Amino acid sequence: MRTTVDIDDALLERAKRLALKEKQTLGAVVGQALAAYLGTRRQAGKDPPFDLIVAGNARGRFPTPAEMTAAEEEDELGALAIRSRKRDAAP
Repeated sequence: MRTTVDIDDALLERAKRLALKEKQTLGAVVGQALAAYLGTRRQAGKDPPFDLIVAGNARGRFPTPAEMTAAEEEDELGALAIRSRKRDAAP
């Protein structure tokens, strides 16, 4: 595809020298440079991989969804200063 772009004179000169050195067209050099730049931009936008760190026994099992929900509820009750759902015996 043909297009017109404004490129800094010094940068254009470097690109032309590279094209001659590698026996490529200027368009090929610019296209490769643009593809490389856009590829790194796409990678930079992704979240980096992470390691799940589990405290306690390294060979222990991961809690079930039900266990996780129960733990969350206990924390919420404690934070709200609400008594447990279990009713105390009448005095």
